[in-house]
Amino acid sequence: NQLKANLSDSFRVTGLIGEFHQNLSQYCENKNDIAPKLQQYAKNALKLHLDIIILVENLQHETFELVIIEAKKVKNLSLTNLSQLIGYCIVANVNYGILINVDQRVSNELALILTKMPTLTHINRIYNQQQRTLGLGVMTYNHQTRQIEPSDYGHFKTISQLAKQIERHLTTIQSDHL
Repeated sequence: NQLKANLSDSFRVTGLIGEFHQNLSQYCENKNDIAPKLQQYAKNALKLHLDIIILVENLQHETFELVIIEAKKVKNLSLTNLSQLIGYCIVANVNYGILINVDQRVSNELALILTKMPTLTHINRIYNQQQRTLGLGVMTYNHQTRQIEPSDYGHFKTISQLAKQIERHLTTIQSDHL
């Protein structure tokens, strides 16, 4: 809901939970206005067990972005948790991911690492001979307010910043998935 609230009406935002390939394929089968590139992406998606996948579709431009959310409920988020999210994002070939800890903040150790090495949440790589950028956010989910709270860490620090990046990307260029 927070992401949708920060996007214009030409965007459809859908949350999917669980196995990536199956849920994305089923979503595409159940909708009659799916962009061909999204159908192709879903067909080729790997079987990954992800916590939450947010699909953002620009219905006017027939483009899409996916955001992988790795949700934890641990005392301290660690580099291991961030590494897991990075791996999922690279394997699924998505441009955005969020590491969320429920009701807990980032550990002092991870905070220090992210402060000294901000490139850990802004990764440039080559995929299919094209430069790709992976942007990650590290945030807290407050279960009492049911809101994702901003943080001092990550390529984007708020859901609003993420929404602006996605909207800009999906309205200025064609989706580069597959």
